Amino acid sequence: MKPRLLTLPSENPPICGLLNEGQVAQLLGISVASLRRWRLLRQGPKYIKVGSAVRYKPDDVTAWIDSRPSGGSEASKPASESAEDPGHSTTRHFTTPRTKSRELPNA
Repeated sequence: MKPRLLTLPSENPPICGLLNEGQVAQLLGISVASLRRWRLLRQGPKYIKVGSAVRYKPDDVTAWIDSRPSGGSEASKPASESAEDPGHSTTRHFTTPRTKSRELPNA
């Protein structure tokens, strides 16, 4: 008896079109570790498990990228108009416990 071949219906995407972690990380310009952390925190693109392997559908990655906020949509304002409180200084001074602050001589 001749074995029958399994054929997938045409509406399902081909399995060979799935992306692995390395490919998605390279596509996004991040490390595989970052992609894994996002997956752990449920922040990254949708994924599927094939046994122990993690795979991504290209459409899911594209949809996730499109859902991310993007910048530059508003015209940039001059710095003087973008300050929330013009009378408030945004400069912050930090000191560490190991160092003592010292005064500079008047010039």
